[in-house]
Amino acid sequence: MRLRGQRLVSVFCYLCDVPEGGGGGTFFPALNLRFLPRTGCAALWWNQTHDTKIMDERVGHCGEKPTKGKQKWGLNVWLRERASKEGAVYRRDPIGRVVTEDGLVRFFPPQKIPA
Repeated sequence: MRLRGQRLVSVFCYLCDVPEGGGGGTFFPALNLRFLPRTGCAALWWNQTHDTKIMDERVGHCGEKPTKGKQKWGLNVWLRERASKEGAVYRRDPIGRVVTEDGLVRFFPPQKIPA
């Protein structure tokens, strides 16, 4: 976060349908709002409040697990405060995390979400 700053906007793009009742939604508990996976659709939200620029706790969310035998494919897009360094070099460490040339870890493998 030091180099590129905080996430300003997040977009989650759904790359496949999950049949009705098949789970796999994106749930925002504080808003009691759920987006269901539909190919070509996306959920977009601001991560900070517009007036104070602090993290908006209401947009805490979780990806719901699809029901047995179903798959959910998606793509995250994050718009940050500052652009990444031009020509930045990235590598993967032994456990698959992306590491920048300054040695900062930028990505962690997906975390297991309790059922």
